[in-house]
Amino acid sequence: VVVISSYLPEIMSISDRILVCRQGKVVEEFSALEATEEKIMYAATRRASPPCCRPPRVATSASCAC
Repeated sequence: VVVISSYLPEIMSISDRILVCRQGKVVEEFSALEATEEKIMYAATRRASPPCCRPPRVATSASCAC
């Protein structure tokens, strides 16, 4: 059975295996045990948090505008 959905809790609760497609191609495959919403979203978008909102590597006095 193939289920196509953007509702991740549903996908994670009923799946044994999760394939992530982006631009018409399978870009990632997860078992249900290793899949997290964060991993699936990253695979789908290849986007992380904006640089200004990531924890700083070194202490700075700049603040995040997000």
